[in-house]
Amino acid sequence: GAWTRAFIAYEPRWSIGTGVVPSVDHLNQMVAAIEESARAHGSSRPVLLYGGSVDEHSCRQIAFHKPSLRVAQ
Repeated sequence: GAWTRAFIAYEPRWSIGTGVVPSVDHLNQMVAAIEESARAHGSSRPVLLYGGSVDEHSCRQIAFHKPSLRVAQ
């Protein structure tokens, strides 16, 4: 069935538990692919949640470059 409202969590497997934050370019590519897939399944506004490692600088970078991606820690 269609996803009318999708909430999707994302963190690269290679960064889990390492403290390594993906680059903004990597996040842009992955968010675009996830949003495209969610829209193909009927979600008009998917909400993406990044739950990986962040610090003050990387959190600002992610929020500035990808406002559709929510950061949770």
